[in-house]
Amino acid sequence: MTVIGGGLAGLTCGILLAEAGHKVTILEQHRKPGGYLSQFTRRGVAFDIGFHFIGSLGPGEPAWTFLTHLDVLDRLKLIRFPPERFFRYHIPGSSPLDLPNGFDAVFETLDRRFPGSHTGLMRLKDMMLQTMASFSWYNLQRMEPDARHLNLHVSVKEVVDGLTTDPDLRQFLYMLSWGTSLRPDVCPFGLFCMVNGSIIESAWRIEGGGGALVAALVERFLELGGTLECGSDVCRFELDGMYVKSVETKEGGHFESDLFIATPHPKTILEIAGHRAFRPTFRDMIEGFDDAPGSFLVFLELGTAPTSLKDTNNFLFGKNWDEGLYFISPSTMDRTFKGKHMLEILSWMDFERVARWKGSKHGKRPPEYLKFKAETSEKMISRIRQVCPEIEGNILNMEAATPLTNLHYTRSHGGAAMGVSQGVHQQGILHMRSRNKMRNLFFAGQSVGTPGIMGTIITSYVVCDEILGRGALWKRLTQGLGREA
Repeated sequence: MTVIGGGLAGLTCGILLAEAGHKVTILEQHRKPGGYLSQFTRRGVAFDIGFHFIGSLGPGEPAWTFLTHLDVLDRLKLIRFPPERFFRYHIPGSSPLDLPNGFDAVFETLDRRFPGSHTGLMRLKDMMLQTMASFSWYNLQRMEPDARHLNLHVSVKEVVDGLTTDPDLRQFLYMLSWGTSLRPDVCPFGLFCMVNGSIIESAWRIEGGGGALVAALVERFLELGGTLECGSDVCRFELDGMYVKSVETKEGGHFESDLFIATPHPKTILEIAGHRAFRPTFRDMIEGFDDAPGSFLVFLELGTAPTSLKDTNNFLFGKNWDEGLYFISPSTMDRTFKGKHMLEILSWMDFERVARWKGSKHGKRPPEYLKFKAETSEKMISRIRQVCPEIEGNILNMEAATPLTNLHYTRSHGGAAMGVSQGVHQQGILHMRSRNKMRNLFFAGQSVGTPGIMGTIITSYVVCDEILGRGALWKRLTQGLGREA
């Protein structure tokens, strides 16, 4: 079996298939595996590209269950965000709002902050818990068909507007869709519940960041006899009727297999495989997909620790949804940085902002692009200074990444940080599927299921469960929890 892409989805699929006794080769176009979990190092400081935190990693919780089954959890050192304040929201003109772990604690906090909205908040809490319970693979509980995957066709804005008329509470709840990369009028309420509900349950870092998680996954894959081929950029599919016979790489590699799993953005796979590989209806659906936005990231090396950011996630509200900024200082809680201090800042950015430089080469971008990066970075840093003044005069080094950077390193169409948009308009029959007319080609990754770390892992399990025979992985997971399969 051959897996295209060595990110989280590719490594998870590789482990599951190799553990089942299959000979698996993972082809990764970059010189190292990891995708959005990768890190880069400047002046001895390792910065995370896409890893910031992971939810539901407490004993017996969903992420704990899956990483334990993959046999990687014992290889990791976990760092829990303080349960009394795992997220701090900086709201201009108001005091910060600190959220604790636990649904009861969160909604008690919101009740105090937004008096007069008790009834709406309690309804929201019940809706979130009911929605989360409807995702079978998250809870590993069988659900009746009509009770599965609730609230994917209704937007966050519709739900929130129906629960409260308080403009401040509405604005706050709208902003909680930010972690999905989707605006509240587009973000499905079901996705909102899964992303936010997971970290409300418990929020964690991994010592060493995303690089440590990648290293553990690679170690486990290689232990199982898997083969990892980095620097193998797939450029061509050889077809035989309704089967993929082999793939070729730009480096001259030729890989034949009885089954292929493609984890990059489906538009990228469509470009590689060619139109003959898919039915016109499937091809048209892929070409018509809206993408999730790309990201703009700023990475700062600091001279001293930003102590006001210690041990928590931070979010700075803007006047509009797309002006929100997520920021974190991993070095304040992770001893692997050994005296180095840093700050990472994230915003979403549509590809159109950088599209005019698409034809330029990475490392040789024109001066206008470099100016755009510098100006955008400074605007973001200037806003962060307002809530974290200790970074003033404390910046030793700065790096930045745009959607073009994403496109170069992951080949994600449009530099989309979370693949195909999971908006309400692309659910149901319009949702990206893992199967197509090619009988031995499967799709996996963020574009197929719920995005993010947890969503990508679950989607990989669902795809491999189908490959190995429906119910095989489900049975192993549920039996491990002492539940009936």
